[in-house]
Amino acid sequence: MNIRDRGIILSVKKYGENSLIVKILSQNHGIYSGFIRGAFGKRNNAIYQIANLVEFNWQARISENLGFLKVELIKSFLAEILSSSL
Repeated sequence: MNIRDRGIILSVKKYGENSLIVKILSQNHGIYSGFIRGAFGKRNNAIYQIANLVEFNWQARISENLGFLKVELIKSFLAEILSSSL
């Protein structure tokens, strides 16, 4: 099963030394959880933050399994909230 969609990152949980389990609320398919290998590289560090708008590709053998995620950042809302004067 392969799903490509946009969504907002709901939660991020560290798994092992350099992997993550990420939960995403997608625009068209609901909530999906996925496994990301090598998530702690220098250029990937800012992508996996809560409230980021991302485009993702979720792959799994069947829909009930924890799939693998490939994520691309579209917009970081957290940076705007933290830099706001309010």
